Amino acid sequence: MTASTTQKALNVIDSARTINKLVLLDGRIIQVNMGEAYDICDTDGNNKSLRFDALELQNSLHKSIFTSIKTTLSTHSLSYNIATLYAVKKWLELPQMRARSSIDISELNLLNEIPASYRAIVVPLLRRISALKLHGLTEEVVDFLKYPHRWEERGQGSYYGLITNDPE
Repeated sequence: MTASTTQKALNVIDSARTINKLVLLDGRIIQVNMGEAYDICDTDGNNKSLRFDALELQNSLHKSIFTSIKTTLSTHSLSYNIATLYAVKKWLELPQMRARSSIDISELNLLNEIPASYRAIVVPLLRRISALKLHGLTEEVVDFLKYPHRWEERGQGSYYGLITNDPE
């Protein structure tokens, strides 16, 4: 396979990962694109937006977030997914998070810069990314998400700052 053929194949695979038809929890079928907002009516007839526009196509962390959200769209309410994307958008808009394709404990601690109610949504999303073995999380972050009490025992402040508002 030549280099250009390989690149074309990778572009097709990448396109398949970033444009998807999904079945929502309520049975509706939608097509979402990474990097674009998707306007939708909730079950009460209110106009809402799935804010995929905060996610960049070439960023591996953002691809992992997109993949994880796609899984929850069929298992969680539309309101939950909208709130998750809004919380992620607020976190990714922090100057220290711009262009980050992988997060370490310092970026995880930046969740303290967004409202506590958003942290309670983002941490489970990061756990889902870890469970799906997607890219974008360092081994330390994966360990923190899987074994938070180990971090408490090490005397790291990360445990207290993030787990306090975690609903899980």
